[in-house]
Amino acid sequence: MATTFSPLAGASPFRRIAASMWSRPSDPTIYGFLDVDVTTTLEHIQALRRETGKHITMTHVVARAVAAAFEEHPELNAKVRFWGRLEQRSTVDLTISVSTQDGKDLSAARIDDAGTMSLLEIVEEVGSNVAQTRAGEDETYERSRNTLATLPWWMVRPVLWLTDIVSNEFQLHFPTLGCPGIPLAPRSSPMWACLASTRPLRPSCPWGDAPCCC
Repeated sequence: MATTFSPLAGASPFRRIAASMWSRPSDPTIYGFLDVDVTTTLEHIQALRRETGKHITMTHVVARAVAAAFEEHPELNAKVRFWGRLEQRSTVDLTISVSTQDGKDLSAARIDDAGTMSLLEIVEEVGSNVAQTRAGEDETYERSRNTLATLPWWMVRPVLWLTDIVSNEFQLHFPTLGCPGIPLAPRSSPMWACLASTRPLRPSCPWGDAPCCC
């Protein structure tokens, strides 16, 4: 019997975005690995949890480390625009992946000016943003999510392309349409703890326009 195919019902907005965002491979990607002994770090996390009562995780620590690294090396804190033009960013911002819809969808929590924040401040900011997103109280995210969920599949790619141009290249801000200016920071600190993988190879998001992602 020949294999047949039918449209996938109930695909999450993230899956629809992922299917339309990337084209066939055309650019080289280099992955680097560094093993770090985090025994002392884990002990420090447990001590801070007992001291503050906050749910501090390795994700927060990595986010703080990434922010500190780019704060110390501002030449890496750049953005690729207009067919390869590099522009320096004035602040160190982070985008952290957030699972939503009971793990069926994926969103992002943007932490502005993370380079000036302490670990506990990052914990507070991430917790507030994640709770707002998961509760459906992030109006910009909900607008963009609902818009993408209703678009026919053949319109998703051109809409994403137009959104990239409007938000990243022209840096226009239309939150009422679910289109914030510069929606993603160039660094991303994903929540890999929920995945059964010790060395995930994450593709760089085209919307980040970043020369380096972590």
